[in-house]
Amino acid sequence: VEPISFIVPTTGFGIKGRFLMSLALRLYDALSYDRNRVDDPAKRIPAHHTLSRDELIALEPGLDDRSLTGALVFYDCQTYSPERLALECILSAAADGADVANYTEVTRFLKEDDAVTSVVVRDTLNGRDEYTVRGRVTVNAGGPWADLLMEVLDGKEPPRRLIRSKGIHLVTRPITNGNAISLLARNSHFFIIPWRGHSLIGTTDVAFKGHPDEFCVTEKDITDFLEIVNEGYPSAKLTRADVLYFYGGLRPLVDTETNVDTRGEGSANTYRASRAAEIYDHEMHDGVTGIITTIGGKWTTSRHLAEEVVDKVFNKIDRDYVPSGTAETPTYAGDTGIFSEFLSDLTAAHPQFSDSVLENLARSYGSKVDRVIAVSRERADLAAPIVENQVEIGAQVLYAVRNEMALKLDDVLFRRTGLGTLGNPGRTAIEWIAGLMAGELGWDDAELSRQVECALAKFSPLPEPAHA
Repeated sequence: VEPISFIVPTTGFGIKGRFLMSLALRLYDALSYDRNRVDDPAKRIPAHHTLSRDELIALEPGLDDRSLTGALVFYDCQTYSPERLALECILSAAADGADVANYTEVTRFLKEDDAVTSVVVRDTLNGRDEYTVRGRVTVNAGGPWADLLMEVLDGKEPPRRLIRSKGIHLVTRPITNGNAISLLARNSHFFIIPWRGHSLIGTTDVAFKGHPDEFCVTEKDITDFLEIVNEGYPSAKLTRADVLYFYGGLRPLVDTETNVDTRGEGSANTYRASRAAEIYDHEMHDGVTGIITTIGGKWTTSRHLAEEVVDKVFNKIDRDYVPSGTAETPTYAGDTGIFSEFLSDLTAAHPQFSDSVLENLARSYGSKVDRVIAVSRERADLAAPIVENQVEIGAQVLYAVRNEMALKLDDVLFRRTGLGTLGNPGRTAIEWIAGLMAGELGWDDAELSRQVECALAKFSPLPEPAHA
């Protein structure tokens, strides 16, 4: 992650409103008192501060408005690639001896008396092969599917229900002067964040009713959100043509009597629903042993939640307690030391690559970057950017297939690299990537064509919700 400042314009709040906002940010600073206990000076973040109206307009002319009184500035951190962060959790588990499988789906639980002893999983690539996986304790960490798996477990109404909150993001041409801005709109707020030379805008926060498998971003989602953005930041003047890429997801929120109406998608704003997590012990509540369900949670608290879950597992299997080291353990390949020094050494060692290509490789692969560079030596074209003016190189494709469980073309485009996340890179590039993968995975011409068409379809939103 990298520190990033957020500008919060103060418009028409009055003295009381500005005081309350300032008080909230003082509390924010106090609660993050340990934020600068890091070795890398570049990762340290300052306390919040204020800007006068003139200072704000000089910094972000697009915010000029008669009602503007100034701004508060607070600091947070931005993830370079949340998709690769998720992958790194899996890779670190595999490095420590875990067996991991991509594209498998739990279809049922096997019980002996009142104890879960196994899960049956299906290979979703061929849709038919099933396997039984035994374990002394099963952890249901199904995210938006967690309560549905609880229903599979007992065959009845699950003891906990999730509110699924739909959030979408848009990637557009840059619309700010390079700063992150938090803006109010329609009883919630949205962010405009500088990202890879573009603006990343998010997020919506509405109740989603329907099966998580049916989730999609629709054309209406995009146009509705554009309207909100243009209302909250008129100088943007965004049109549909400015949206280069879109994506979305479901937040699994614990239903804690929030009075959120989930009778229909988009029927309620879930912005005020709790983001708290819960660890549900089935033995304590239902008399079923051998299984724990974790529901809710978010990225910023995920490792802490994982630590609590593992502690519970140790209790269940009657093993001596081993303190978790996650608070001091870098992510997989995150042991780079001070990043600027790591990147400087990498640049000196590999002058054949541009600075932008090397920075992307360093941020994506950390201390394992030399493994990707080694692949680039196999063929001259593997060291070159796949698309002009972008930073991904061909070696990343082969590395993803060989070392990162990439089994589909869209795995590489969206979840192992960022090549597809600034918009459609073009059929030529996509077909070239598919050709590389076909040689590794044994695809015939028909499968290669199918993968290309499926990947291209990801760049087109659906006209309406799939469950409508």
